[in-house]
Amino acid sequence: MSTLKNRLRMTCPYCGKFLGMRTSERMSPVYIRGIAECSNCTFRGHVSIEIEDIAYPSNHPGWQKLDIPLTPSPHLQAQINKGFQMPAENHAATH
Repeated sequence: MSTLKNRLRMTCPYCGKFLGMRTSERMSPVYIRGIAECSNCTFRGHVSIEIEDIAYPSNHPGWQKLDIPLTPSPHLQAQINKGFQMPAENHAATH
């Protein structure tokens, strides 16, 4: 299981060193676009990061009322169809 300490890391397609974000702009609640830069070989490229669907729902109070354009992933939808209960409005985090 991943932890919040893990970070998304991309490597340069030319030299293999880690890229840093030079600029970024939040285009929507689920989409960020920016420019990544290599400090080793000076490569720069546009990057896009998008959350595509819900793998597991939030336990944040009021999450169901937020206007975030996400649908359950196919795996989560199958679990819902089998009777999985989405977190309640004020469900406290248990992990």
